Amino acid sequence: MRKVNLIWLNAAQTLGGALLLVACFLQFARAADVPRIEQEERDRMFFGTIDELTRRIGWEPLHSKQLAPSEFEVRIWIGFGLMPLEAFVLRRDDDRWIGQHVVDALKKSDVAVTRVTPRSGWNAIWKELQDLQILTLPDESTLTPPPENVLDGGAYVVEVKEGDRYRTYTYTNPEIREQPEAKKIVAISHVLDREFEQR
Repeated sequence: MRKVNLIWLNAAQTLGGALLLVACFLQFARAADVPRIEQEERDRMFFGTIDELTRRIGWEPLHSKQLAPSEFEVRIWIGFGLMPLEAFVLRRDDDRWIGQHVVDALKKSDVAVTRVTPRSGWNAIWKELQDLQILTLPDESTLTPPPENVLDGGAYVVEVKEGDRYRTYTYTNPEIREQPEAKKIVAISHVLDREFEQR
């Protein structure tokens, strides 16, 4: 009888472990699938607009643009929704910097592209932006959602490419968020406005 009980106990433990493993797998799959779907929706929403504007300007999308190992480029897109879309483009090849500011007036052909130079100099602005983690901020999908939903507002999409390495991250309405990462993307936009004398 004791042997039979041990057999049933071992079987129950094995079954319980298997069920626990299946439950963990399903939980992980659901957790992984939701951000993936949300990311696909955001990509369609934001990058459809970005790709259309880059096409009108005559630029190549950054994710497919070929860069030399010594080059890197950052594109900060601000606006979307009812707001005119604008972008700041910072590109460096070794020690040579190029800055551009793009403003879409929400018309099919009215896009302004201007060369810009920071008031404090490239070394100063780049140090400030690096201190704000412009290259390494996480995507907002990794943060706790805000307590309230905003039907309209602004969004920030940052693209970074260095050589053949590319990443992007997005923040929607970061002004209502309390996380330090959200505050940093707002601070980045303030630095760009100040240094390039926008608004």
